[in-house]
Amino acid sequence: MNSHRLRPILLLVLGSPMRKIKQVEYQLGAGDMIRIIVLYNADLTLETRVSENGRITFPLIGTIKIGGLTLSGAEQTIAKALQAGGFIQQPQVNILLLQNRSNQVSGLARSPAPAVFHSRPSTYVFPK
Repeated sequence: MNSHRLRPILLLVLGSPMRKIKQVEYQLGAGDMIRIIVLYNADLTLETRVSENGRITFPLIGTIKIGGLTLSGAEQTIAKALQAGGFIQQPQVNILLLQNRSNQVSGLARSPAPAVFHSRPSTYVFPK
């Protein structure tokens, strides 16, 4: 098959070769289940769920707001709180998303079986 005929079809399917897709980092929200690991401090490892107001309770620092932050932003927030409290000199914090619940969508409609739909954790934004 002639490659000149395929090019318009490929451009429609794949998009313009000039466009780049920007991946937006996942933001933590209410109901998300996470595991927090502080390197060399196994006693601070915690599995917790983000509350409805976007907060968690973490050992030594108490309640802290991480809802709306990216995973790396939440890691930095917890690390700064541990350092500011004088608990750890240079904390290295890692957060793993175990279960995302903040991206659920439910709708009301005439349906014999109501359902909850999960959006994908990765969101793509196409530049204008």
